Amino acid sequence: MGKYLLLRTGLLLPSTLLLLICTCGCASYKLGPPQDLPFRTLHVDLVKNESTAPQAEALLTRNLIEAFLRDGSLSIVEESQADATLRVTISSFGRRLAATQETDTVLGRSFGLFMESTATLTDNSNGNPYFKDRRITADEVAYADSGLNQAEFQTMPLLLRRLATRIKDSVVNTW
Repeated sequence: MGKYLLLRTGLLLPSTLLLLICTCGCASYKLGPPQDLPFRTLHVDLVKNESTAPQAEALLTRNLIEAFLRDGSLSIVEESQADATLRVTISSFGRRLAATQETDTVLGRSFGLFMESTATLTDNSNGNPYFKDRRITADEVAYADSGLNQAEFQTMPLLLRRLATRIKDSVVNTW
């Protein structure tokens, strides 16, 4: 009986210590952004498009607003009620050959679409920027089996959603 008690106590003590050590590390963990933002409300201006991407400004604006609403750390409001304003400009859009046809190395099978934007986040109370002309990029692969135009058309919403998520992350994460 004494041997069994010693074995049980010998396993219980290290197990308890291990559990204590593992849970102490997580005691200060907090979900959400690492620190509070200096603003609670945000206005998202209509995106400007200086690239060759057709009609991307409306879709990127919608995706930006949806990304902030999904995140939940900021309220999206009109400019007159906002603590800060986000202005985004799509500066370039393009494609690169990613893979070629097996039988014809000149004919593309998939293309890497890329988009570059600049974002400026401004404090509405004093007009000072939190950040200015921050370069944010995104890319996505378009599979051109059904033709390049169709592939770009189908991939553009994915590319803009990815860019919107990166812009949102740039605003809500620690600068």
